[in-house]
Amino acid sequence: MDTVQWYFKVNRRDIAYMKFILESYEGLGVLRTIDPRSGIVEVMVPPGLEKDMEMVLKGLGDEIPIDRIEYPSTNYEVSR
Repeated sequence: MDTVQWYFKVNRRDIAYMKFILESYEGLGVLRTIDPRSGIVEVMVPPGLEKDMEMVLKGLGDEIPIDRIEYPSTNYEVSR
């Protein structure tokens, strides 16, 4: 299945929390870390669920700083 990819910069210490929250909404999307040192993450959202994910991210943004960014221009390796 194709997904929509969004990229964010968050505080390093908030990556695990953000992943935990997003994964609690089963099927809404997946977060993966692009660069743990810089706090760059990718959120992959199934088509048709973008509005729902936007609402979750808006609420999460009230708790932690989340900045949406364009695709990272630096070649990062995905952290596993």
